[in-house]
Amino acid sequence: MKTVLYARYSSALQNNQSAEDQLRILRERCAKEGWEVVGEYADEAISGAAGLGADARPQLYALLEQIEAGGVDQLLTESTNRASRHIVDTHEIFERIKYAGARWFTLQTGEITEMIVTIMALMDSQFRTNLRENVKRGQHGAVRSGRFAAGFAYGYRPIVKADEAGNPIRGLREPDPEMAKIIIRIFEEYRDGLSPKMIAERLNGEGLPSPRGGLWVATTISGDKKRKNGILHNRVYLGVLIHNRTTKVRDPMGRKPHIRPNPESEWIVENIPRLRIISDELWQDVHDRMEQRANRPFSKQHRPKRLLSELAVCGVCGGGWIVIGAERWGCSSHRN
Repeated sequence: MKTVLYARYSSALQNNQSAEDQLRILRERCAKEGWEVVGEYADEAISGAAGLGADARPQLYALLEQIEAGGVDQLLTESTNRASRHIVDTHEIFERIKYAGARWFTLQTGEITEMIVTIMALMDSQFRTNLRENVKRGQHGAVRSGRFAAGFAYGYRPIVKADEAGNPIRGLREPDPEMAKIIIRIFEEYRDGLSPKMIAERLNGEGLPSPRGGLWVATTISGDKKRKNGILHNRVYLGVLIHNRTTKVRDPMGRKPHIRPNPESEWIVENIPRLRIISDELWQDVHDRMEQRANRPFSKQHRPKRLLSELAVCGVCGGGWIVIGAERWGCSSHRN
C-alpha cells in the first residue's frame, strides 16, 4: 500500500524534534505492515487551525496535491489532530482524500471513517479551545502574583529564583539599570519636545540596540494609542503590570491572525512597585504632550500619500520608499 506520511507540531516552544519523532514512528508502522512510503511531509511550528493553503501550511498543501495526482493509497498520521485542529479543515482533508480514491489512517484510531472524522474533528477543535483558555487562565494567575505572563518588556531582566521544591519561578523580572536609563531618556526627550523619530535617530546614532536588537524605529517608541503598546504607552514603567489588553483572532476566510484591543474592563491590572522605572510626574508630562499633539489638525499630523506610496521599495534592503525632500525619494529603513 503506497503511503504518504505527515507530521506537524504547533509551537516553536515545543521540542523541534517533534516532527522527526512523529515521522519515525510512522515509518516503523509502515515497515511492520509492509506499506511502501512514497512521500514524507512535515509542517513545523504551525497551528493546526492555520488553514490548508500553500502559504498557511505548505507541506500539507503539497501532500494533498500528491494524493490528488494519483498513485497514493493512504495518508498516515499519528492522529487526526496532527493534520488539523479545525472542524472544517478536518472534514475537507477527509473528503479530498476519499475523492482521490485513498484513505486516511492514524496510529491512534485506525482507518478514518465519516463517523470517526466527525467525532475527532469536534474533539480536536474543542481541545484547541480548551488549551487556549487554560493558557489564558495560567497567564492571569502569573500576573496576579506579580510575574510577567509571557516574555518581558524592554528595560527588564529576569530574576533567578526557585520555589520550595527547587523549581524555577518563571516570569519574575526587575529593572535592568542600563536599559532603565534609556527608558527614562526616551520619556524625558519626548517631554522636552523631540519626536519619536528624532529620538530613534539619536539612539541609532549612538549604536544603542533596540528591544529586538536591531535599529530603533519611531513606532517602537510611540506605539499605538488604541492598543496601548509602544514604550510611551506602557504602564509597566510606572510599576503597573497589565495583561489581556488584546485578543488574537483568526480571519475565518484567510485564517490570518489579527489583534483586537479588549475593553479596559477585561484587563488584568496589578501594581508591582519593584517594576517602576519612571515617576508619575514624568508620565503625566509625556501624556499631556501626547494629548496636545492629538488635538492638532489632522492635515498637519500626516503627510499625504504620494503616487508611489507603498508600491516602490529599496533595491538594496527592501525598505519602502518615502519622500525625504521636495524632489527626493529615499529608503525608509535607511532614513529611520
